[in-house]
Amino acid sequence: MDQYKLLVYFGWLGAMLLVGMVLRAKIPILRNMLMPSCVIGGTIGFFLINFGVLDLDVSLFSAIAAQLFTLSFISIGLTAPDKASDGKKQAKEIVTGSLGIGMAWCILFILQTILGCAVFQGWKLLDADGIDPVYGMLLARAYAQGPGQAAANGLIFESFGWENATMVGMTFAAFGFLFAFLFGVPLARWGLKRNLTRYQEEISKDVLVGIFSKGADKPSAGKQTTHSGNIDSMAFHVAVLMVSYLITYHWTFWAASHLNETWSRVCIGMIFIWGMVIGYLVRFVLTKLNLIHMLDNNTQKRLTGWSTDFLIVAAFMAVSVKMLGAWFIPILVVCIIGAIVTFVVCLFFGQRFGAKHDFERTLGLYGMATGTAPSGIALIRIVDPELKTTSAVEIGGSNIFMNFNLLLVPINIAAISGAMGLWPACGILAAFFIPLMIILKLGGAFNKKTFVLNNKCDPPGNCDV
Repeated sequence: MDQYKLLVYFGWLGAMLLVGMVLRAKIPILRNMLMPSCVIGGTIGFFLINFGVLDLDVSLFSAIAAQLFTLSFISIGLTAPDKASDGKKQAKEIVTGSLGIGMAWCILFILQTILGCAVFQGWKLLDADGIDPVYGMLLARAYAQGPGQAAANGLIFESFGWENATMVGMTFAAFGFLFAFLFGVPLARWGLKRNLTRYQEEISKDVLVGIFSKGADKPSAGKQTTHSGNIDSMAFHVAVLMVSYLITYHWTFWAASHLNETWSRVCIGMIFIWGMVIGYLVRFVLTKLNLIHMLDNNTQKRLTGWSTDFLIVAAFMAVSVKMLGAWFIPILVVCIIGAIVTFVVCLFFGQRFGAKHDFERTLGLYGMATGTAPSGIALIRIVDPELKTTSAVEIGGSNIFMNFNLLLVPINIAAISGAMGLWPACGILAAFFIPLMIILKLGGAFNKKTFVLNNKCDPPGNCDV
C-alpha cells in the first residue's frame, strides 16, 4: 500500500465531517432536522464518490469502518458504566426499562432479518436474476446493529461465497442512519408539541446549530491523568486502547486457528465482541492493580465518540452504486420498508413499557433499531437535553439483555453457510418471538399504553389513555 494512502483516506473522512458540521450550522432544514455532521458529511462523500468527483477506493473505507467498529467496542469495554441515581424505585424502573428496550430490540432484530429476506424474495419473483434473498439477513445487522456489525457480518457472508455482502450491509447501514433522524426527529418534535415527554424542554440554539456558542458553559472533555512531561494523557489512553486491540487481534486469530472452518470465520467476524471483553478485562486488571484512576471516563467516551463519528462517515463512503448495479433499487426498497415497519413496531412496544418517560424510551429504541446506541441517545436528548429521565441509562443497560441475540448466531450461520435452508432458519427465528414476549410480560415491560400520539398530555408526561 502507498505509505500515504491510509492517512489520506482518513483526511477525506475528516474533510467530510467538517463539511457536515458547517452545513448543519448554516442550513436551516439540517438544523431543524438535527442531522449529525457525520451523517451529513457521509452523504456528501457518498455523492462525491458515486458521481466520480472523488476517485477513491470504497473497499478501503469499508475496511476502515470495520476496524473503527472494533476500536469503539474496545473503548466501550474500557469505560466505566454510568452510575444510576439512588433509590430502589428508580433502580427497579431502570432494570425494567433496560429489559423492555433490550427484548424489543431482539424482536426487531428477528423481524428485520425476516423482513429483509421476504422483500428480496418478492423482488426475485419479479426479476429471476435479482439479488438473492439471503442478503436480506444483513438488514438487521445494519439497522439493529449498526455499520460496524454490517461490515463485520458482510465479511462473514463473503467468506461463505456471498459476493459484495459487505457493500450491501454498508448500504443498509447508511440508509439506516438517515431514517433514524428522518423519522426520529419529527417524532421527537411531535412529542414536544403534544406534551408526550416527561419534561417540557425547549431546543436551544446551541443544540440546533450543533456547536457551542462563544461564552457558553462547555462540558469537560476529560481530565488529565498523567503528567505531560512524561506522557500526554491522551497518548496514554490511546496506548491502552491500542494494546487492548493488539491483545484482541492475537486472541481472535489464535482462537480461530483451533476451530473448524465455519466457526473460524465466525470467530474472526466477531472480533469486536472479543475486543469489548478484552476491554473489560484490561479495566479489571487495572482495578486490581489499583491503577484504574489512570483511566478517565470522559476521555474514554471521547475516544468512543471519535471512532463512531469517523465510522459513520466511512459507512456512507463505502457504498458504490456502480458496484451494486441492479441490486441498488431492491436494496433501497428494503431500506424504506424496513424503516417504516421498524418505526411502527418501536411505537407499539414503546407505548407499553409502563413509565411516564415511555416516549423518550420509544425515541431511544427507534434510534438504536436503525442506527446505533448514540443515535438513540441523540434522539432522546432532543426532548430531554439534561437527561433528567433514566432513558439514556436504560439504553446502555439494554445491551445486557441484547445478549439474548447470541442464541440466534448458530441459526444465522447455518443459513448463510448452506447447512440449513433460508426459510426454515427464518421459521426458527420467528419462533423466538414467543419467549421474548413472555420475558417482556413477566419482566413488567409490556403493559397498557402510557401515551397515544394523537392525545395531548396535561401536565407533560401524564397522559390519560
